[in-house]
Amino acid sequence: MRGVLLIGAGALGRDVAATCAPGVLTAVFVEPGFEVRHPPGLPLVRDWEAARAHASHFVLGLLDLPQRRRLDQAALLAGLLPAPPMASPSSSVSPHAELGPGCLVGNNVQVGAGTCLGGHVLLMHNAVVGHDVVIGANCVVLPGAYVGGYTRIGDDCLVGANSVTAPGVTVGAGSVLAPGAACLRDIGPASVLIGNPGRVVRRPVAT
Repeated sequence: MRGVLLIGAGALGRDVAATCAPGVLTAVFVEPGFEVRHPPGLPLVRDWEAARAHASHFVLGLLDLPQRRRLDQAALLAGLLPAPPMASPSSSVSPHAELGPGCLVGNNVQVGAGTCLGGHVLLMHNAVVGHDVVIGANCVVLPGAYVGGYTRIGDDCLVGANSVTAPGVTVGAGSVLAPGAACLRDIGPASVLIGNPGRVVRRPVAT
């Protein structure tokens, strides 16, 4: 691995940079037209040819789920590979957990035994993920969230700060748990859950 490209350089990107070990990240990629305050000491690149000159692998340091998916595909098409999973030294990840490529585990995060994280899952600081949890690809779990044991979370979900999922629930792909929401029962795909106890305020439109 020649180096890791950080895609995205907003506040979340800077948090990701602080999580990575010194020297791992070798450049920051931001698309043309976006103004950034990228982490100091890292060159900023605006096209994929320059990105390939700096790195062989990449991680996603942005929050918007469709943008994450789109830029993941763009990086792969440019010939970059997802970086091996990376965890902050202050995190506690069970040796019996499985982390997919591109996963980032932030400061003071706990990940229980038997848990499986899909590719490019981002667990932000102070999140707790219980045992035997499955979190699909391209999910973001925000600070202070608690994911109970045996929970199943589909791809492309956003788990809000300080939200809670009760043990054993299923969260459908593309769903959003609002900050502080309590998910106490299964919710379907593309749902938005708010409140405690949680209630779904948006479901997929029937066609």
